[in-house]
Amino acid sequence: PGLDPGQNRHCYLWRTSVNQNICFIGAGNMATSLIGGLIANQHDAAAITACDIDDAQLDHLKRNFDIHVTGFRHQCLGR
Repeated sequence: PGLDPGQNRHCYLWRTSVNQNICFIGAGNMATSLIGGLIANQHDAAAITACDIDDAQLDHLKRNFDIHVTGFRHQCLGR
């Protein structure tokens, strides 16, 4: 009683294992938003990689979040 079953459900959305690597294939707006949320919730930036053909977008992510970036999909998947 008194607790909303949906209360604080957003708190569990970003919980990830400390050793979990995450790779984004495509580094557009959606990936940028998700990466920002992960970083804001203390996910290790060193465990995040983004892959894209747009070097400018990869530079933007590297500058703002200090994550790994690559233009080669196989490097992203091999991490």
